[in-house]
Amino acid sequence: GSAVEWEARLYARSRVVLAAGAAGVSALDSPFMDVPSLDTLDVETRRVRRLGFTGKAAIHPTQVAVIQEAFAPTAAELAWARKIVAAYERQQGGVLLVDGQLIERPVVRSARRTLRIAERLEQT
Repeated sequence: GSAVEWEARLYARSRVVLAAGAAGVSALDSPFMDVPSLDTLDVETRRVRRLGFTGKAAIHPTQVAVIQEAFAPTAAELAWARKIVAAYERQQGGVLLVDGQLIERPVVRSARRTLRIAERLEQT
């Protein structure tokens, strides 16, 4: 969880995210080994989410809730995703403007993924 450890693994993590994206598969981060440090796990998990990972391996049951919470979409992210998908469906595809921002198909795919994640988390 240290800054040095994060920087040392950043290149490899970036490559995993890019390769997974190119292959159309989930990018899962390696497990966090310091089991008692749940606060540090939370910080690291939120960082890898921002980097583009879609999940993180857990090695202990106490880590699962922390990881799920870190990957769960926020209320603001859900509202944005719903707005994007609704606007895209109203227009029946193509490029569109939402709140002055240009929205193209990759953004719509991301919004739909956000909604699927939220739906799956509600089922657990």
